[in-house]
Amino acid sequence: MTKMIAVYLVLLGLVLPLIMLYQSWRRQHELLCLRNFALLGFMIFQLFSGVMPLWLEWNNRYRLQDWESAGIQYAAMATVFLIVLFIAYELGFGAKALARVVPAVSTVPNLPTILILAVAFTACGVFLKLFSVAVPIPVVSPTASKVAAAFAAIACGLAAWAWAPRLLNVGYASFASVIVVVNLASVMDGAFGRRNLVALGACFLWGMYYSHWRHLPLRAMFVRLAVMSIPPLILLAAFTSIRASQQRLDLQQYATMLRADSDIRSGVTDLMAGQNTAPGSMWLIENYPERYEYRHLMTIRYFFSLPVPRMIWRDKPMPLSTQIATQARIKGVSWDVLKIGPGIIGHAAAEGGWYALIVYGIIGGFFLRFFDQIVRLHPMSPFVVLPVGSALGQIVGITRGETSAFAMNYVVGVVGAYAAMVLLGKFLAMLGWAREEEPLGYEVPVSEYSDYGAGDANEIADASGGVPSPASS
Repeated sequence: MTKMIAVYLVLLGLVLPLIMLYQSWRRQHELLCLRNFALLGFMIFQLFSGVMPLWLEWNNRYRLQDWESAGIQYAAMATVFLIVLFIAYELGFGAKALARVVPAVSTVPNLPTILILAVAFTACGVFLKLFSVAVPIPVVSPTASKVAAAFAAIACGLAAWAWAPRLLNVGYASFASVIVVVNLASVMDGAFGRRNLVALGACFLWGMYYSHWRHLPLRAMFVRLAVMSIPPLILLAAFTSIRASQQRLDLQQYATMLRADSDIRSGVTDLMAGQNTAPGSMWLIENYPERYEYRHLMTIRYFFSLPVPRMIWRDKPMPLSTQIATQARIKGVSWDVLKIGPGIIGHAAAEGGWYALIVYGIIGGFFLRFFDQIVRLHPMSPFVVLPVGSALGQIVGITRGETSAFAMNYVVGVVGAYAAMVLLGKFLAMLGWAREEEPLGYEVPVSEYSDYGAGDANEIADASGGVPSPASS
């Protein structure tokens, strides 16, 4: 029976990209949107990571009493969560209306301005990163660090925005490469997690997609996306292969280890293993509430308590990720140090069961639709599009958990970057360095794309079969 459940998880995981491609082909949703990045994370961390443990009925960390029972409930909860998430996302539940009241600009900068901004955001990102390290102030320093990572991602997105319509131009390719390398060095120095690395690569692709690729036929766009995804995936796999035994290293140490010790194949394997998230979720299903009391909707409560420093709130509740190692009595690790992502299914299992699963699905659908809708209203303006896509590493990991921390990291980084970009867009429009485009629903003449980052007008017209239009709402 467990083997059948494993096969079901594989099939469920394969259905999700088919839905993404179909909806993109039908122009119902953009192929690159927050929802799809979250679903990518769900596929890896919650679906594929459960396949081998269920097939073998064994895991090196978790000992389950009844793999079959836990597996059946896990598969059912994963399915229901996805259904609720899809329904909540499509309906919006107020997310679409709320997105309309968010301050925004439909400003489209000219090409020289985009290049200047890429350099400026690189410099700002490096400054904020150094500030967050040199001035360790509670709340302020972590916030500066998250905004610095968002600025670094935006810089890469701006370089990609300029390069995408002219991929064979060596000058733009060289410029984009330099911007990416500098910002990569900035976010990796002293880091351990992969989220900022993912954020840079994802925002680079995000910038290319919204600058030009979204106007191309699905096949042409998919080929470009697949090819340009290879370098960041290789780097991510190499980084994954060396991080298991290391904590925080400086840039020179990372470079040395990447050259000497990285193993792309093992890194890819580790990535697809999903950090044992699904077995952890199944362990929580089996042990809550029988052995441990529910922590009702703790993910929501912890999200709102996160900004309060623990030095002020000494009895601040501990997140689930800090307790799993001790409760599961995982061998060979430090229980006081190790934090384990329980997965969104595990969060629900430990925080109320089925009703929590429904609540988290609805909130997740609202959260993702809200930010996606902001982009859908202004898909041609990098001042709106790039901030929303500047912390996609948090979105990929949000279903792995600790979900409240990932969500807060995303919100803090994006809000800071978004405010800066919107103000900058208004200022540049006043100077005449950018122009205003009509928001949602306006059919933009092909000729207007030519000088503002979308590439040659005739190429777009040939690729799209006529006049490109923003995605439907």
